Amino acid sequence: MEMKASEKKASEMRASEKKSSEKVVMLKEAAILFVITLFAGLLLGVVYEVTKEPILKEQERKVQQACLAVFPEAADAGLSFAVQDVAPSEALVTALEEKGVCIGTVFAASTAQSGEDAPYGYVIESTTKRGYGGN
Repeated sequence: MEMKASEKKASEMRASEKKSSEKVVMLKEAAILFVITLFAGLLLGVVYEVTKEPILKEQERKVQQACLAVFPEAADAGLSFAVQDVAPSEALVTALEEKGVCIGTVFAASTAQSGEDAPYGYVIESTTKRGYGGN
């Protein structure tokens, strides 16, 4: 009986050492994954900050080109396009919605001088739910 008790005690000690060893391995692996994730997140943040400004400039350039394609006289007059906060009349919105058209962004063509009040014209971005591919 004494032999079995000592074997049982030794077996319990090995089991507790094994559990302790498994916890250490698990914590080590978790720490490694945390460091990898932290590094990847920091790297993504740096890439985002570096590319944010060039992407915004390229988007603005594309908007200006699209507006000039619709309103070519603006190039000769030295006008630039800026987003204008314009709310169309309710009757116009209702009439367009019946035809499946939704008014999007409105761009106003004006000179770079801030003193001028009246824009030279507007370019309106719109979408439709009808037609090939919908929106």
